[in-house]
Amino acid sequence: MNIYEAEYGVRKSIRDLQKIRKMPIGLQGLQGLPLGFSHSAPTPPPIPYSCEVRKPLKGTRKEYIMNKFKYGIAAALMIVATVGTVRADGASATGTASATVTSALTLTTGTPINFGSFMTNGTAGQIVLSAAGVRTLTGGGTLGSATAVTVGSFSLTGTPNAVFVMNPPSVPFNITDSASHTMQVSSFQSTDGCDGTPTPLSGVGAATIHCGAYLVYGTATQNPAGAYSGTYTISAIYQ
Repeated sequence: MNIYEAEYGVRKSIRDLQKIRKMPIGLQGLQGLPLGFSHSAPTPPPIPYSCEVRKPLKGTRKEYIMNKFKYGIAAALMIVATVGTVRADGASATGTASATVTSALTLTTGTPINFGSFMTNGTAGQIVLSAAGVRTLTGGGTLGSATAVTVGSFSLTGTPNAVFVMNPPSVPFNITDSASHTMQVSSFQSTDGCDGTPTPLSGVGAATIHCGAYLVYGTATQNPAGAYSGTYTISAIYQ
């Protein structure tokens, strides 16, 4: 039974009850008598429950209609309660959505990488320039003046406290003189992000990174006296 059938049953029971109330009191008692008996006939013997009277017709017609009315009300209440229970079993929640707009990350070149001066000889060698600006030579050759020595530096600005990552230059790359003699920058080193280590900007959205490097050179014949230079590209992104 659905809620519409229950509502129909309740309305029909109410209409039947209204009809009973409008009958003369003497006729109300006749509604429970079987066919063939008149109002003036002697009182018939009790009708056993096994006779053809339907089970719901226990007692008078009024009692039968009252029972139908009660059953209809009960069925309607059960359906309404069931519907209410289904609705009560539902659940809801509130979600959130968010987004953050960051400031553009800018990268500005500061000082260049300068290994300073040195002399070559008959043996190839290597110079290591730390991010702190300290040179170390291994192999052939001799270090000269350190006056011009500088490490590569870059300034960044962006969103305060945001973390950035440098994309180190592609290595190795060459530096050459005017006669096309070459030396090779083999790798970079850093303690503040030039090597690709995730690094945060300051509370005002600024940072400066320093890039040291390794320089590999040949003999005096391969790398005679002269000025050698070259370029590299470095970039930065937010992590």
